[in-house]
Amino acid sequence: MSKFLTLYPGIYLPEEKKAMAEYRKKIDAINNRSVNIDDVVSGRVVLEAPGGPSVVNIAEASYKKVQLWAGNDPLWIGENAPAFPTCAMPNGGFFGGLTANFGDEKCVREHHHYCTFHRPLLASDTLYIVVDNMEFFDITPACGSEYRTWAMRGTGKYYNQNGELVITQTCGAKECFKIYADPNERTWNARMEDFDWSNHAFHMYTDEDWNTISDLWKNEKRQGDQPLYFEDIAVGDTPAPTVEGPVTTPEKSPLSNGPSKSDRYVKTHWGEDKAGWVRDEFGIWRVPAEETREIESKKRPGGPPPRQPKPGEDKERIDNSPPAVRGRASFENYTGRDAAVQAIFNWMGAHGQLTALSWCIGSEPMMETHSIPAHPNRVSSFLKVPGMEDRFTDVHGEAGDLIISRIYVTGKNEETSTVELTWWTETIEGQIFTEGTAEVVLPKKV
Repeated sequence: MSKFLTLYPGIYLPEEKKAMAEYRKKIDAINNRSVNIDDVVSGRVVLEAPGGPSVVNIAEASYKKVQLWAGNDPLWIGENAPAFPTCAMPNGGFFGGLTANFGDEKCVREHHHYCTFHRPLLASDTLYIVVDNMEFFDITPACGSEYRTWAMRGTGKYYNQNGELVITQTCGAKECFKIYADPNERTWNARMEDFDWSNHAFHMYTDEDWNTISDLWKNEKRQGDQPLYFEDIAVGDTPAPTVEGPVTTPEKSPLSNGPSKSDRYVKTHWGEDKAGWVRDEFGIWRVPAEETREIESKKRPGGPPPRQPKPGEDKERIDNSPPAVRGRASFENYTGRDAAVQAIFNWMGAHGQLTALSWCIGSEPMMETHSIPAHPNRVSSFLKVPGMEDRFTDVHGEAGDLIISRIYVTGKNEETSTVELTWWTETIEGQIFTEGTAEVVLPKKV
């Protein structure tokens, strides 16, 4: 017999009802407010943005992203250079997160985002983020499940310093809670469950792997200032992938937001004298002199201690300490997204315009194994990619993974000169950790 209750949609314990009412009160205050964008831009009104800051200085935010992902790419340098398009995105989206008092154990099974760019994002911009709507609803299957699955959804807009609409975004997530069957064990202070999806084995990098990685690097292409014309693109095209890593984390941080200086140095100087380089126990080449990061990862010093077993519970339990304590940092949720953005710009060059972007992590179907249903608001990115219709994100990216960003052209619109893309990021073993779509407007030949 399971130590957790079987939960059904619409049937709630008193403590669940209390948590729902408290959260509903919080989001209703946001949903029902009246927003005058002139008051927001002038600073007379400061809005709450649950997923991150409500005001973003684009020059600073874009610089950090460019330094992390693009290095010396001339595309991002100069007075008229574009801003990195995801630099203003709040990592938490517009749905906020449910509080721990919804249950005893919790897992987050998916994040997805759909974004439209209404005008180019400039380094001179300051963006003001306005949450339009937040909602949550119970999608626990009617047959019952140990997981109470809540679908989160939120929408919002980004305005610049002139009050002009720059970006609209819709976000979603699934948050799942378990409740102990024994009332005496219930804490109503949910700890994060260590789902098997969140961790995967280190890949041992062989000489053959490094030959493969080197070939991928050699085949990379940056379109740069040379126009890529709409007429030269065909549905089914697969541009050369962009490759970063294997990603290393010199400091013990629970999160890794991208390649370190050492990783970029290895890529840039591969084939040269390796004096001063070392190869670690996983076969990854590192350059100790370059290992300090230009952009510090978000710190979570120490993290929570491993949970102590309850009375009568097996003491030999899985290690729930933070990834850094286990010796391996997890990618930030949007590491793969930003790697793919750089790959898209490598492909389209300075004359293309990104008009839409979606991304998702944690899309692995879980209904059969854990009775966790699909989010009703999300559509698979792979439906238009032949042979990949049934694919999904297999893992959560972690330090030591290679980041291979792949693109497939899925459609063209002659009237608007728009090219539709599906993209994904995968490890050297082909495990997908981020998926998404994009729309790009390309110039036409005169």
